Amino acid sequence: MRRSKLEQQAGEAPPAFNPAAYIPALLSTLNNRLSSGASDLYLRHFGVGINEWRILTVLKQHPGCTAAFVSERAAIHLTVISRSLRGLQDKGLVDVDRSAWQRLLALTPAGHTMHDRIARLALQREQRLLQGLSLQEVEGLRDVLQRLTANLPLVEALAPRDDA
Repeated sequence: MRRSKLEQQAGEAPPAFNPAAYIPALLSTLNNRLSSGASDLYLRHFGVGINEWRILTVLKQHPGCTAAFVSERAAIHLTVISRSLRGLQDKGLVDVDRSAWQRLLALTPAGHTMHDRIARLALQREQRLLQGLSLQEVEGLRDVLQRLTANLPLVEALAPRDDA
């Protein structure tokens, strides 16, 4: 089996670590700034933060799902989901069906309205973020991000070697 250039380099002396070129750091910085800005904006204008927004997006696409499903899809710890769901229920945005074996979640009519209002603003933010990129570059970026996401199990399985 042929090894990739990155795998071949893994056995060599490590190159100097450059945080400005380290892809995870670049992605993290971008995500942190986008998430923080969105959370501030959504809280100020809609009374919900980024975690609540992410819950609303999952429930819009998957009505009748469980909190565990939302946690998995949104990549948010279940305790944060539970706390956020209580707030969304108090605001009348999410309904919890307790008649089933598992508690099933769905947006209320007000929740659908809130989702749609925030979605319009989120898409405007995305449009500004992607300004200056061609349609081909945007499609390529989405493809690369999806491939990186698909590689996460490999990253999460990595353990340091004894000689590392």
